[in-house]
Amino acid sequence: MRSASSVGGDVNVVVRQGNWKGIFNAEPDLLELYDLSKDPTEQFDLSKQQAGRAEAMRSFPKGWLEACSSEGVPTAPVGLESLDEETTERLRSLGYID
Repeated sequence: MRSASSVGGDVNVVVRQGNWKGIFNAEPDLLELYDLSKDPTEQFDLSKQQAGRAEAMRSFPKGWLEACSSEGVPTAPVGLESLDEETTERLRSLGYID
C-alpha cells in the first residue's frame, strides 16, 4: 500500500466521483484510488485493479494543475461541464466555483 505521504511531493488534489476517491500526487504523477463504500479508511489503493477509472480520475486534476501553471488559476475547474447539476450546485454553494 502506498499513500500520498509515503511517495513524496507537495501538491495533492482530491477527486471524488460517487463512492470513489482519487488522490492525485502531482510530483510523482500518481493517483491513488479508493472505494469508500468498501474501504472508508482508505487502506487499499485500487488504482492498479481499476486502471481505467484511475486514469479517468487522474486526467481532471492533472489538466487543472496544468491550466493553473500556464494560465493562472482558472475561474472554473477544467471539465466543469461534465459535472451533473447537483454537484455543480454543491460546489457553487461551498464557494469553489462562481
